[in-house]
Amino acid sequence: MMNTVESYNKIDIADLSIRGTDEGIKQHININGHNIKITPTRPNYGGLRWWFVCPSCHKRKRTLYLSDDYYCRKCLGLNYKSQTYRSNYDVLADEYIHLLHDIYKLKWKIDQHAMQGFINVYEPNLPAYATLYFIPDKPYTMRQTTYDKCVDKLLGMIEQLGQVNRLAMGINKERAEIVQEQYKAAYEYQEKQDK
Repeated sequence: MMNTVESYNKIDIADLSIRGTDEGIKQHININGHNIKITPTRPNYGGLRWWFVCPSCHKRKRTLYLSDDYYCRKCLGLNYKSQTYRSNYDVLADEYIHLLHDIYKLKWKIDQHAMQGFINVYEPNLPAYATLYFIPDKPYTMRQTTYDKCVDKLLGMIEQLGQVNRLAMGINKERAEIVQEQYKAAYEYQEKQDK
């Protein structure tokens, strides 16, 4: 398991009330028996901004974390929780969302007018998955070769989306039946449209 900043006690320079306008007033500060060097900088608007100096890398830091002494996040090799925790299902969900976005973006490129309000106007009770199988007709302003390339790319992305979905169903079995029913309804709807 990776170490995260949330699992360490921290001290933030903003939580301390360091007074003084002269840079020579304080060089070190004692926090819980640990002697930590501090240094100021002068912002353009005046006054002083105080920083901790990490005892390991000697860089200015706003926050230090306690292990055996106070160190910066980089020196302790800490990450934020959001950087370390990603389940397989989360990764698949992100990939699924990106594929859906790309599919609808490509459909919009083919024919904007056909995609405007497709769900609301044509079939308000249509499952969301049915729009995946809807392939817009070739607009008269688009070349046939361009349209064919877009449709091939679209079908490839739909197949890839199905693969991601099948992986997700293996991970999240309790939703598998619901998703399968929606796919079936969408496929049946597309079959009716093609007739």
